[in-house]
Amino acid sequence: MGVLRIREKTHMSRTHTTSLEKSLALLRGIVADGGRTPFNEIAAGLDLPLSTAYRLASQLVDAGFASRYGPNLYGPGLAATLLYSQSDASAHITRVARPLLKQLSQETGLTSHLGILESGMVTYKIRIPGRPPRAASFTREGMQLEAYCSALGKVLLAGLQDADLDDYLHEGAFVPLTPHTLIEPASLKQEILKTRQTGFAIDDREVSEDMICLAVPVAGPLGETVAAVSVSMLVGRGQNTDPMGFHPFLETCARTLGELLGAPRDAAQEADQRS
Repeated sequence: MGVLRIREKTHMSRTHTTSLEKSLALLRGIVADGGRTPFNEIAAGLDLPLSTAYRLASQLVDAGFASRYGPNLYGPGLAATLLYSQSDASAHITRVARPLLKQLSQETGLTSHLGILESGMVTYKIRIPGRPPRAASFTREGMQLEAYCSALGKVLLAGLQDADLDDYLHEGAFVPLTPHTLIEPASLKQEILKTRQTGFAIDDREVSEDMICLAVPVAGPLGETVAAVSVSMLVGRGQNTDPMGFHPFLETCARTLGELLGAPRDAAQEADQRS
């Protein structure tokens, strides 16, 4: 569980011409793949000539950042493994994201969140309260919530590989938190696949009968979904409860955060097209 969907191709920008940039892109590809894909396919996905890719891979092997797993197969080296294992990705994402979510709440007046997926649960790493009377107060920082019933969770589940998503959906019965909670695996899968296509998810009173949430993904260096951001509003108080009016603010926040985390340009362009 927790394996993320990686873009099939993370093309090098035409402006990325230095050897260092190519080496770093290749290292990211090797580490993300974990030694499963033939090396020539990784090179092709990065728009690297095969001769250049082999030369750079040889340098990464010499430096301990890559290892030869077999003919036409490379994986992370010990140096890369130790470096990644000693870093706390969620802490880094949280630190970078907090000022952006504060701005999001100021702009919308809504409660904003950043969540990550941990063992099938959404961990709320950031909660910035909004302004009354719209601000939702159900959540708190550090809490965990089942992924199937929240907008954040649906976005994060949409970022899983197909096999891992199927495993999640077959793990057991889903408990309804409200009469609106989707609990049938087939319906949940349809909703999650729709989220992949649209780039957003809505929780319409599925967690709490007085709350609606809208969430979008945050892309990481390989175009993978590393987190999700959301805004939440209360319903039934005479306010406009259409969450899509806040979608442009949410997309701007997610796109800016992704850029700060090193997301590829095509991920930002897709977000622009959905806005």
